[in-house]
Amino acid sequence: MPLFRKLTTAALVALLPVAAQAQLRPSIDVETFVQWPNINERYINPGMLHAGLGITTPLVRGESLSWVASLRVMGMVSGSGENADCLVLPGKTGCWGHMDVTPRGALLTGGAYRNGPVVLQAQGGVARFEREWGGAKNAPQARVDAAFMFHRHIGLTLSATRAWLGDHLDQSLQMSSAGLGLRWTP
Repeated sequence: MPLFRKLTTAALVALLPVAAQAQLRPSIDVETFVQWPNINERYINPGMLHAGLGITTPLVRGESLSWVASLRVMGMVSGSGENADCLVLPGKTGCWGHMDVTPRGALLTGGAYRNGPVVLQAQGGVARFEREWGGAKNAPQARVDAAFMFHRHIGLTLSATRAWLGDHLDQSLQMSSAGLGLRWTP
């Protein structure tokens, strides 16, 4: 199995020319992503499509493993559906709104592993969400992403996040996302 892994890595490096030092420098990510809640979307409006801009920089550099920090700014590109101003819920009195939840930014830190043209990152930190009811909320967030550097300075990224926003309607509200973007390492 180690021989197969070495041959696969060698083939990827040969097919995708990448500077070995490219991931040891700061990078800029531009991505689009979709977001969804763990609670029925009848009660939470996650928006349709979001966009983000992020800067990642290594704090401690290693040959293949580094400690990195990221700052991300996000916003909604397109929404979905009409919001219900008043929902009557079984077992609850009064009106309950269909709450919009929009990500606004994140400050994360974690590890980055580079193997040839592939860079894997796992980070955790705090994300800021704007909520229609109850104001803005800082929430713990975990993020994993993979970058496939197809050029010396440019790569394709796939990402996934999970944030924990506390309780809503007596349930734990969690927001997940999946994204696709480009990474530029100047």
